[in-house]
Amino acid sequence: MVDNFNNKVAVITGGATGIGFALAKALGKLGAKIIIGEPRADKLQAAVAQLGKLNIEAASFVMDVSNFESVEALADFAWQQY
Repeated sequence: MVDNFNNKVAVITGGATGIGFALAKALGKLGAKIIIGEPRADKLQAAVAQLGKLNIEAASFVMDVSNFESVEALADFAWQQY
């Protein structure tokens, strides 16, 4: 198992709550930079703020996994961020 995610980026859809958010915290604590994709902007803001309090670098992108263009836009965002 990889236990060092320094200089890695994790893109997590649905990562603002539940299992996705738990994964974001776990990977962030191991050093990963986190990008969360989610349709609910308010949940994204809260999740990024919580990750920031844990000293986890995180960004968010409003998107919908059921829309191909939205998923492509998330990928483009991730490339631009990191």
